[in-house]
Amino acid sequence: MLTTTEILADTATLRLHGQVTFSDCHRLSQVANSLMSAPALKHFCIDLEEVPFVDSSGMGMLLVIRTHAERRKLHLTVMHPTSAVERTFKTFQFDRLFEIAH
Repeated sequence: MLTTTEILADTATLRLHGQVTFSDCHRLSQVANSLMSAPALKHFCIDLEEVPFVDSSGMGMLLVIRTHAERRKLHLTVMHPTSAVERTFKTFQFDRLFEIAH
């Protein structure tokens, strides 16, 4: 998994590229926490447009990121999930926990 980040005004975006698996969780947590620490943020977006697969550990890490965003009072949006990732979200009922933007 590769990541790119962007901060524009009060919105931080974390773009993920490639599969998100157990071996990526530590790095994903570090990048997300670092990005969420930027001053004056109100919105945090995770862009999954280039993610073909997320395993159960990756899904768990998304929950951890959600919890950290809530603690920082950030509005979290998951953007552009691929159809496979969206099916995984529905299977885990994450579509009820996350705002998803297509």
